[in-house]
Amino acid sequence: MRLLLSLLVVSALAAQDVDFDNLAARMENRDPKIRREGAKLLGESGDKRAIPVLGKAVKDLDTETRYQSVQALGSFLDRETIPFLAEAMKDPERRVKQSAIDGMVTQYISVKGPGGIKGVFTKTVDVFRKGGDDAIVAPGTDVDTRVIASLADAVSDPDNEVAKDSARALGVLRGSAAVPAMGKVLYGAPNPVKVEILRAFQKIRDPKAAPEVVHVLANSNKDVRAQAALTLGLLGARDQRTRLRSLFDSDPDKGVRLRAFEALSMMPDAADAAWFAGYLEDKDDKMRELAADAFGRMPQAAVTKEYDEKLSGRLGVEKNGRVKLALAFALTAQGHGDRLPDLVDSLDSMLHRQYGIAYLTELGRDASRLPSYYPYLKGDRADIRRYLCDVFTNLANPAALEQVRPLTQDPNDQVVTAAIRAVQTMERVK
Repeated sequence: MRLLLSLLVVSALAAQDVDFDNLAARMENRDPKIRREGAKLLGESGDKRAIPVLGKAVKDLDTETRYQSVQALGSFLDRETIPFLAEAMKDPERRVKQSAIDGMVTQYISVKGPGGIKGVFTKTVDVFRKGGDDAIVAPGTDVDTRVIASLADAVSDPDNEVAKDSARALGVLRGSAAVPAMGKVLYGAPNPVKVEILRAFQKIRDPKAAPEVVHVLANSNKDVRAQAALTLGLLGARDQRTRLRSLFDSDPDKGVRLRAFEALSMMPDAADAAWFAGYLEDKDDKMRELAADAFGRMPQAAVTKEYDEKLSGRLGVEKNGRVKLALAFALTAQGHGDRLPDLVDSLDSMLHRQYGIAYLTELGRDASRLPSYYPYLKGDRADIRRYLCDVFTNLANPAALEQVRPLTQDPNDQVVTAAIRAVQTMERVK
């Protein structure tokens, strides 16, 4: 019986080798149609022996063969493909380069998708293409320098779509090494590329980008001005507050003014407490929300009893859920620990969860607050346990490691997944 099983295994492996050899041989055929089909089938095979064969084909004379080869390489989700994908970034064809970008980004981010690895690849590409704020690698992720370098070169690509995708990818990968390259092309880039570079800067958060961002703050395009203002706030460019205040006071576009106010709320000056307090009663929900945010970021010494009482009073009458959350953030930051449950409870709400995660992450950067988070990791609501793990992933503070680790054995699978990601992130930076 054992002999029979051994013979069956050997036979199956031999058949697999024959199939691989046949497919690999197609890549040497003179007929481009046969090479194209061979590249596609090699990708679908999942056999990683195909990687160098497909890698050679990224220089094929036939465009479709190159494209199918790059597509196949990306679908492996294997770091061995990176040199070939980086090489493909030099291709003259847009879709080949875009496919190479997809392949490189999906090495580092992934979302669940149907149909095994191929499904994961397809779903992850879709998330990347939509450019959501949550598409970003975990802190401490070691991204291959060849990936960052090839994307940095492509930000100046004459094809706007390739340049935009490259900038978006650098933001997702937190490619700080590419900030100088993006800064060089920012001013002269077409407006759609400018916007993607600015969004990349928002994710990377490298203050060295600020001087280049200032140069486009007066751009004629309102979307560029708005993104530039927001970027300066996220970069903490406190020396630009006067310019942002001027933009808020005089820009003809409401969206730009709102972004300028948001940027100012990210780096409030104690001397502006009265100015922000005036907007706590504004008729615009977003203005009230951002004004409350500003008080959450002010030094406690600047928030007098008068302002403290105004924040509490406003929370008592506020109807808008997001504004209430912002007020709870401000009060928690100013020492009202009894408002922390409001922020934690938002993790159980699909409507407000992303804001709760952001507020808890910001507050948690003060490590002295972390112990107040720990009891909620043992609570009976799975979504709170799950999304609090995401907060700890964002913080990447190893001090929380032993508090989060038990959740890798949680009865809820989604909590387990989030806990494993948090633990891995904290261990990387430990």
